Amino acid sequence: MKHITKIKAIFAILLLYIIIVPPLYAQSISVRSLPGYVKAINQFNQLNPQEKVYLHFDNTGYYLGDTIWFKAYAVFAEQLRPTTLSKVLHVELLTPQGMVVDDRQLKLENGECHGEFALSSRYHSGFYEVRAYTRSMLNFGDDCIFSRVFPVYDSPEIEGYYTDRKMDSGFGLKDERKKTTKAKKVNLSFYPEGGNAVVGLRSRIGFKATGENGEDLNITGAVYDSSGELVSYFYTYHQGMGFFEMIPDKTTYKIVADYDGKKYDFSFSNIISSGYVMRVTDLDAETYQVHLQKSPDLPADTLAVSVSCRGTVYSAEALILGDKPYIYQLDKGKTSCRLPSIYSL
Repeated sequence: MKHITKIKAIFAILLLYIIIVPPLYAQSISVRSLPGYVKAINQFNQLNPQEKVYLHFDNTGYYLGDTIWFKAYAVFAEQLRPTTLSKVLHVELLTPQGMVVDDRQLKLENGECHGEFALSSRYHSGFYEVRAYTRSMLNFGDDCIFSRVFPVYDSPEIEGYYTDRKMDSGFGLKDERKKTTKAKKVNLSFYPEGGNAVVGLRSRIGFKATGENGEDLNITGAVYDSSGELVSYFYTYHQGMGFFEMIPDKTTYKIVADYDGKKYDFSFSNIISSGYVMRVTDLDAETYQVHLQKSPDLPADTLAVSVSCRGTVYSAEALILGDKPYIYQLDKGKTSCRLPSIYSL
């Protein structure tokens, strides 16, 4: 009998070892591998530096017969210093239908060059795009290409009478490009910190208020739940931007904004039932405070918080996030970035 009891005890110990040790070992491997991830990312960026291009133009709109003059700057994205990688900048002029009608290959010297596009009278009026890139930039996708769209009007019937702005953007194919929807008098966009608001967790919601022409608006307002109960107030702090905090218990809320004596209704529904929330607070001139929390239904997990800017990882910390919030401070002097990110190891 004692022998059987001893065997059972040994079996129980072995079972606990099988259940507990592998996850702990996997956790240890994950934490140890974090510096390797950071080193690999930074090494990749050093071996494959990314470039950025910006064009400075002489005007914001043109007439047929005018010349678009520009100066170009090509820099390394990480340090914003003049590039030494590319020697040629490609600049293209596109019609409203997206066809390239003119292009330039310009020599870069100390990351700079200049050029022009003559808007021939044989062109049609419309919205033209100027696009600029180096060959190296094409490795990182179309989103990295510089792009700017200009209105190009018909030549004025009376020479020098530039208040007469007529445009035929059709080019014979008026429906080829999608028309943008005209904005409302008051427009409100929401940006939950960390990506989503989460039910049951204190979430910070940023917002941006703009007018029908894209101008910044100063507004005040309030947040209500589906039963009409007041949840939070808000107002703009700077250039139409502000934030409010809430602990969602539903997935849709009514937003009422006050502007110029009138009320405008909006809906906020970027709320998920379960997930992670990260809040970053600017404590003082030297310190950020990072606050991490998860939904109670999610298991404790090994996470990493990384801080990067323009492709370079400046800080990375591994942690085990349980039921209690995890709070730590980040020294501003060790990083030039502003946006931490969280991911599971």
